[in-house]
Amino acid sequence: MKCFKSFGLVILYILIHLVVMKSMEFTFYRSPLRDIAAFKGAVDNNPHLPLIATYAISLLIYIIITKPIKKKSILEYCRFNKISLRDTLTVIFIGLGGLIFNTSIINISFIDKAFPQFDALLSFNYEKSSVLIGILCAVIIGPLLEEFLFRGLIFNELREALPLIPAVLISAALYGVIFVDIPLMTFCFAAALLYTFVYLQTNSLAAVVVIDIVETLGVLVSRRMGIEKVISDIGDIYMIPVFVFSIAMIIGGCYYLWKNKHRESVYTSETSISQ
Repeated sequence: MKCFKSFGLVILYILIHLVVMKSMEFTFYRSPLRDIAAFKGAVDNNPHLPLIATYAISLLIYIIITKPIKKKSILEYCRFNKISLRDTLTVIFIGLGGLIFNTSIINISFIDKAFPQFDALLSFNYEKSSVLIGILCAVIIGPLLEEFLFRGLIFNELREALPLIPAVLISAALYGVIFVDIPLMTFCFAAALLYTFVYLQTNSLAAVVVIDIVETLGVLVSRRMGIEKVISDIGDIYMIPVFVFSIAMIIGGCYYLWKNKHRESVYTSETSISQ
């Protein structure tokens, strides 16, 4: 019974987001509001406005329904806990690694040629709207919605019904399904595994949000400054080592989080035994 309830809630969370998304698509692109010149111009110049509305409304609904369903606020249930300075610096380091990864991967010629959708996605996410709208959507509301929905609500719900590994894999797969494109799905699946690992090591959704914000803000600023054009002609001989270095940064940061958690667990166990 508990398993059915958990899977039912996961489906509910996803349906809420899909319904809100489709409603906003209709409102911004097919409703009578499109006949208003000022409205049409604002949306055409800032295509992230429907996304901002979708993220904000979905998040508000999740905040409202979590309390009666889980008997906890969404912050409590998703464990949006304070993190130590050490963990904060570590997740910032991981976020910087993610920033370098995202920037370098699309500037390796054979990867860019094989998977142009990566650059197209980053271009849409960070360059198509005004700077303010872009920051609000891609750096603030977007990461908050994604982390509360996938790492907070969905993963925790699956964790109550399933062992750890299946819960991690299913929540990561659902995160990847956002994109119908297989390479993008694979990329997001891997990112979800990273985010969930950090979530488990820090026991705080705030740590994952910090990584997400560092990555997205860094990509937005770099693309707005035209860094892509500067490094696009550097060549694979330089970009490939940078790409490998970014992966090493991410793995090193994750290892440091794991090591610290392991050390704290051992210390707690030894203290309990001595008492």
